[in-house]
Amino acid sequence: MLLYQPSPGHLKNLRHIGFGWKIKATTDKQKAFNEIMDAEVVLGNHFLVEVLPNAQHLRWLQSASAGVDYIIKQDTGILQNAIFTNAKGVYDTELSEHALALIFSLCRNLHLLRDKQNEKIWLRQQQLDTIAGKKVIILGWGSLGKSIGYKLKMLGASINAVRNAAEDLREDGITVWGKNNWQKELPSTNILLLSLPLTKETNNLVTHEILEMLPPDAIVINIGRAATLDEAALFYLLKTKRLRGAALDVFLQEPLAADHPAWEIENLIITPHTARSNEQPPYRYEQLFETNFKRYVDGEPLLNIVDIQKGY
Repeated sequence: MLLYQPSPGHLKNLRHIGFGWKIKATTDKQKAFNEIMDAEVVLGNHFLVEVLPNAQHLRWLQSASAGVDYIIKQDTGILQNAIFTNAKGVYDTELSEHALALIFSLCRNLHLLRDKQNEKIWLRQQQLDTIAGKKVIILGWGSLGKSIGYKLKMLGASINAVRNAAEDLREDGITVWGKNNWQKELPSTNILLLSLPLTKETNNLVTHEILEMLPPDAIVINIGRAATLDEAALFYLLKTKRLRGAALDVFLQEPLAADHPAWEIENLIITPHTARSNEQPPYRYEQLFETNFKRYVDGEPLLNIVDIQKGY
């Protein structure tokens, strides 16, 4: 069962890999609800949460997303008896470039300059910084965090990362802190970047107290999950100029209402969950799906298996 509209070449490849398999594709909710009942393999996300409870014979679910907390949250126990894989790594290039764009914008005050352009005011900004020489903490050292970190390192930034483990380590010249040791680095951090999945451990991980440990010239970037950050605390610290700026691609309330307070914060850059853009076929995940489907048919271990207990 494909819960997306496959490109012709992709569908041909899947049929070749699964010779003799019955492969159906639909983006219609009712059809998906009816036909998922007999599916052994489900690929894709379209109406997945709504139709998944009707799956009776599921053995493998492949998500088109890297983040899967919303799927796990709605699971009624079906995934306990099936292999669950995600699209980790598929969108790293796009998301990491978006993160860099946000960092560049804040360092060079492009958001403020654009505001002045709209007002037809020629005003040279005083505080224009470079990424080179900045100390960065990246919360979340998965494939996305690494993609961002290595790009920033090439630009001359000093990279520190945080992973979900007890011990610290050095990796390719980057200090990777354990989950209990990184807070001491905050007072000397210029850029705090969140690329975290949403789990019990990461929910509201970056609290008001954590944010207050940052220096006044620090900026905060979130392209992970909104609930990993105390949004209200960040807004308060931005409005009081306790922090220089922030850029968020994710929010607790989406889409933002017209009267949402975030719109009025001058030193906040808002992007409407566009770090990963809307795609049209052929989809970026199609190659991963083909690779994993071949592995499944051949009885080989699958890529990107999700630990449901950890949440990623």
